Amino acid sequence: MFRDTITLYNFFHGVWHRHIIQGADARAVDASSKSATTGDARSSRLNILINCSSDKKVATSEGPRQYYPPKEYERLESPIESNAITFCEGKDFIVLGAVWSEDPVNDENYENGYYDHLYQTRDGVYMINSVAFFSLIPHFEIGAR
Repeated sequence: MFRDTITLYNFFHGVWHRHIIQGADARAVDASSKSATTGDARSSRLNILINCSSDKKVATSEGPRQYYPPKEYERLESPIESNAITFCEGKDFIVLGAVWSEDPVNDENYENGYYDHLYQTRDGVYMINSVAFFSLIPHFEIGAR
């Protein structure tokens, strides 16, 4: 458990900020059978568990990032300087594995946006559609499609 690596993209004022998170547990759910499998990038749904501290700090390749709810994240002056991370439903997305690329990425540099570009050119790209935090054993549960 918590052995997978994912790349989270947070959208902030027209740019995407990339966070590589090791210590996740990604489980693809096949749409036809609804049975859980591991590592199937062709599945339409993904359930992700992300390990964190009790104060909602998530370990990333850049160091620990403090979780902020989406509306608070949007009010930050600079999420990078604030060491911030968020999981915004319908806006942020996850890519299975580590994506080493430019950071930040300007969304307007892509005809239909950066998410669409990655979705069309890579496997294992999922839009976040649900988020829950559990404090007993601190972790986030992310649903994505």
